[in-house]
Amino acid sequence: MPTSFQPGQRVTIPREHLRYIRQELQPGVEFAGTDLNDIAENTGDEIRYARYRLRIEDVGEIACECTVLGLIND
Repeated sequence: MPTSFQPGQRVTIPREHLRYIRQELQPGVEFAGTDLNDIAENTGDEIRYARYRLRIEDVGEIACECTVLGLIND
């Protein structure tokens, strides 16, 4: 069963899982969880965040801090 997140919740997503987002990884970039690429690697993030819109808050060397904005359909 997918994990549930609340709007405003901060999550950490490895940069390698964000490589298929079509924009430069920088604060303020919004994306849908379905844009994550790791379904092929089976790490779970694509499934975990599939129903959510997220925004990058901080970009680190290994991971990005993101805020959950809400469900994609809201």
